[in-house]
Amino acid sequence: MEKPRTEWDHPGGKLIELGPMALKDEDLLAILIGSGYKGRSAQAIAKELLDKYYSIAGLLGKTSSDLSIFKGLKNGKIARIAASFEIAKRVFDENKWELPNRRLVKLELPELSDSDVLA
Repeated sequence: MEKPRTEWDHPGGKLIELGPMALKDEDLLAILIGSGYKGRSAQAIAKELLDKYYSIAGLLGKTSSDLSIFKGLKNGKIARIAASFEIAKRVFDENKWELPNRRLVKLELPELSDSDVLA
């Protein structure tokens, strides 16, 4: 078996090799953006978005007008970002997932420490 790489040209290679959980938010967003423009990578654009909106969740509900102010983001890239959020929303809605209440989890599983229980 080949040893995993420690550096990748694009986060997509890291995702394929190590799985999506190994990537930072910036890397996942860069994959959606796909490519940058001369002198600026998709990862740099992703970092700029996260710096402005603080997190991936901060991007939720942003309009194409909100995102088009970022150089390098045009309709196609904005559409990919919006589509990924919509897919996640539909999966969540379809499965009606709910995060467990911390107190209920502690009642059912008292052996868990506070750090083991989701906030």
